Amino acid sequence: MQGLLFVGAAPPALAGDDQALETGFEPHNATSNPRRPSQVAVMRGCTVRIDNNFGKDGFPVTRTTTVPCSGDPSLAFDSQGRLFVTHLSTSFNTTANRFGVGVARINDLTTAGNQTYTPVQVSGNSPNNQDKQWLVADANPTSPYRDNLYAVWSNLGAPWQIQYSRSANGGTTWSAPSVLSVAADGNSWPSHAAVGPNGDLYVAYHADICNEGTDGAPAQGTVQVLRDGSGGVDFAAGTVPQRTTAFAAGQASVSCNVQDGAGDIPGTDFWLQGSMQPWVLPDPARPGNVYVVANDDPDNAFGTGDDGDVRIARSTDNGVSFAAPARVDHGPGQTLAVMPTAHIDQDGNIVAHWYDNRSGRRNGGTGPNGNNNFLLELYGTTSRDGGATWSQDFRISDAAFDPDLNARCRFGNNANCGTVTASTQQTLRIGEYNGVWAVDGIGYATWTGNATPPTGTNPAQGAQTTYYDTFSLLGAFADSFEPNESIDTAVATALGSNSRLTKPRLTLHSPTDVDFFRIEPRHTGHLQTEIAFNEVISGLQVRAYDKFGNKVATGTVTTTRPGSSTSRLAIPVVKDEPYFVVVSDAGIADPTQPGDASPTDPAQATYDLRVVNRAAPEPFGLDVARGSDSGRFDNDDVTRIAGPELFLRVDDSELRAAGIPLSPQNSTATLADDTPGYKVSVARDGEPVGFAQPVNPATKPGQYRIQLDPVLVEGENQITAEVVIVDPSDNPQATGVSHVVGSGAQSAHRLLVTLDTTVPARPAAPDLLASSDSGGNDVDNITTIGKPAFEGASAEPNALVRLTADPAGATGPTVVGKDTVTSGGTYEVVSAALDDGKYEFAVGLEDLAGNVSAASPSLAVTIAQHSLTLTGATANLLVHVGQETVTGYPGIPGGFVGIRGIPVVNLDANGHGVTVQGGTADEQLTFTPTGSDSGRLLRSHSAQVLNFSHVVGDVLVSPDGGDDEVTIVGTTRQDVIRGVVDVFTTLRVEALPMLRTPALTPLLGLRITTGETERIGVLSRGGPDTVDLTVKDTVSAQLSVDAGPPSKVSPPKGDALIVRGGSPEAVLYEEYDERAGKGSVFVKYPKTTEAKTRIDFAEVESLQVGHGHKGREDKPGPHGRKP
Repeated sequence: MQGLLFVGAAPPALAGDDQALETGFEPHNATSNPRRPSQVAVMRGCTVRIDNNFGKDGFPVTRTTTVPCSGDPSLAFDSQGRLFVTHLSTSFNTTANRFGVGVARINDLTTAGNQTYTPVQVSGNSPNNQDKQWLVADANPTSPYRDNLYAVWSNLGAPWQIQYSRSANGGTTWSAPSVLSVAADGNSWPSHAAVGPNGDLYVAYHADICNEGTDGAPAQGTVQVLRDGSGGVDFAAGTVPQRTTAFAAGQASVSCNVQDGAGDIPGTDFWLQGSMQPWVLPDPARPGNVYVVANDDPDNAFGTGDDGDVRIARSTDNGVSFAAPARVDHGPGQTLAVMPTAHIDQDGNIVAHWYDNRSGRRNGGTGPNGNNNFLLELYGTTSRDGGATWSQDFRISDAAFDPDLNARCRFGNNANCGTVTASTQQTLRIGEYNGVWAVDGIGYATWTGNATPPTGTNPAQGAQTTYYDTFSLLGAFADSFEPNESIDTAVATALGSNSRLTKPRLTLHSPTDVDFFRIEPRHTGHLQTEIAFNEVISGLQVRAYDKFGNKVATGTVTTTRPGSSTSRLAIPVVKDEPYFVVVSDAGIADPTQPGDASPTDPAQATYDLRVVNRAAPEPFGLDVARGSDSGRFDNDDVTRIAGPELFLRVDDSELRAAGIPLSPQNSTATLADDTPGYKVSVARDGEPVGFAQPVNPATKPGQYRIQLDPVLVEGENQITAEVVIVDPSDNPQATGVSHVVGSGAQSAHRLLVTLDTTVPARPAAPDLLASSDSGGNDVDNITTIGKPAFEGASAEPNALVRLTADPAGATGPTVVGKDTVTSGGTYEVVSAALDDGKYEFAVGLEDLAGNVSAASPSLAVTIAQHSLTLTGATANLLVHVGQETVTGYPGIPGGFVGIRGIPVVNLDANGHGVTVQGGTADEQLTFTPTGSDSGRLLRSHSAQVLNFSHVVGDVLVSPDGGDDEVTIVGTTRQDVIRGVVDVFTTLRVEALPMLRTPALTPLLGLRITTGETERIGVLSRGGPDTVDLTVKDTVSAQLSVDAGPPSKVSPPKGDALIVRGGSPEAVLYEEYDERAGKGSVFVKYPKTTEAKTRIDFAEVESLQVGHGHKGREDKPGPHGRKP
């Protein structure tokens, strides 16, 4: 060793930040709760420190003993997560100043601050000190001896014995101590115990250890392994069922290094008796495998050559036999590896650590001996194959340890030494052990260092101090993708083009290890990369690079709970373009620089890699905005606006969640120089026309809009959309910025927008439907229907028809109906309810795009629900009551007016005559003259009233076929009604005017076709009326006269009936009941034409019958007798 040359600084530590816990040496293992791995307990002296966050919270929970403390701490969690501790105390031995062993349970593991615990005595009372105890719990949930507690220690008698005790009730009571070692073992010290997964208890100890104050002999000492499969019952009885020598004499001994000149390890002054402790490790994953780790001088030449290696002995038969020991550490040359500690986790991963001097750094003589001694560092290694092979050694401690500074003296010629000897050199104490634990592939380490470690040329300062740190066991091994420390194509791991890829348990196994992965996305869209890691072990980071080596993204680190962290990033990517993701320690500034080791954080770590390539979302739901979808429908995608506003949907939730930004459009036409991200491109007939923008990501996520320039062409326009990706890559050798641009899937929904800016042709005038043209003539445009319907043809298909009505005297047309033109160009439209009157109806067209035609020519239509007034006659009127028509008015389609169903018809003859024509049916017509040229005609079985005005001559009535009756009606004043019965019977009323002028006024009369009329009536109504009838011989007729009641004046004035013969040879006679005022008058012409006329009368107070022909006049006979 003296000839070793050490150059260069130490490599970075591959564990987390060292934590100084408290002053003192000999910390026990940083034991982890198997039910809660983040809960860690460390014990030094008799003080227990607990942290519930993998040690990251500074161990705020403190528990101290209530009895005097003599050290040698040990801890154990059972399967329920209960924590038990042991330490030495003079309270556990009745012999004064002698130590005994006690065990206690720590009840409260979470409340910060200090509490106390009180152990119970386990060892027996003895004149000897009890020393170096070890406590173990059967924490295997499936073990038949679950939660048993076992304690082993050394009784420092003559010789030193290994003693044992067990508790099967959670430490409340303990078995009487039993002896496990044999006399042939010599001094047996120290011991260790462990429990296998099946409940087997193993105890290992070093037999024939060096005597205190000596170095011991190179070939001295063995390691014994004992096994008990009874839950410790056999051991408690003093029975050892199985005893095996794992290390033979000389295979597990190092110099105890007492400073007396002979056998001293060069460059060291510290005592190493504790370095002889073996560590027995039953393998929970490989049945039958048991391992023992120990320290050995490989050449058995103390003080020369290699003075300390870490060794392992392996058994595959439950400790019945062991293979030859093999080396564990990999220290260079003849460097020193001493005071090893080892543990195995639940999956069979083994960890060992030790003090190491491979850095070659020295302290410059800080100790009492003034020797320029080595600084020590804590190194470790791990095995995942049952100790057959081991990882490269890694440094756990961040700083070196000066073992001489403020170290207590154990042997030497000094009153302050524990044992005063004649040697002028002091043998110093740095403790007899360190600690290590492993759970879930995580290592928990404790060791002794300086309060202020040495740095550079600055020496250490302060007292010896207990340190704690965590590290990764599995991270010490290269993963299957190594080497992949470079972005070079031949080095970076090619992950291919998977849409989703997960690679678990990858490692960063060295200070310079960085992992590069090449990805060629299957989809244009975005690439999400996530690493999951334990930040307690090491802070990691994921970064993304383009194919030119430019860093384009750095992950965001999130810790969900202690020990569970992720770093995530996402970048926009284009299909088949190469991209790189790099995983490294977070402290590495530039992982693309080879050998850039992390300056602070450990690189040794495991992580899970997940890569997801998500395709750009496909737009959907394209639609023309309502305000731009002109025309009567706001959802038919037909518009007259060449630059409409469009809406569409994009499920951009994944993009937004991943942090992929919307790429804004810059001033250049190319997209390659736009900001990396995504765009929503809109195209017309395959040609891009613009980019849609989010409406409001907060309140309307996924909704986009675009106001198009006037890009639509007349006719159909196919609108599509797609998400365009601008990736972050950029060739630094090229001028300007040049990103790669790609597109996602085009929208499957293609919006077909029809641009129509052509105004519809002016339509023809509407036509009144025959079904609406009522009254007996379906073409005269006169109707009794208040909601008439119209039709048209040759209009623009699918256009909106607006029907307008412009009544006489109105200020303009009003829309009274709407409908739609059929695909064949025809339409029918119904008007709203209208009042009687004459209207000018027209139509206008509005096409689907909202273009409006000029109004059509108008159609005059008369609505006569209650009355009809016809004026402007140009010919004599013919009123055909049988057919219910009127002729004589110009411009009437069909030549006549239908009046069927019209309650009141007002006919202005305009100075022309009027003929009333009957039909084949029975007719009962009643005519009431109302003026000299006007009158009113009523029909039986009909509520219709025909009013005539401006009539010239008498109204001619020709009832035609059927049983017909025509009656003329007088006024209620004094009338003279004169009638001549002839081929055409005339009846005229002369009425006393309202102003009572002395002369009577003639009113409009009737001229009746006598031969077509079965009965002719005269109704004179009230007043003193005179009915004067002249009957000629040309026809036979039947008349009736109703003179009405007499006047009410006093004395009453009655009505008179005068009947005359109007042709020669008339014979008249009467039948008259004067009192009743009724009777009949007969006029016959038996000698000439044989015509016979009968006149029945009533309400007649005076009757005169006579011959009106010249030369012959018959006087009426008295009392109504025949003459």
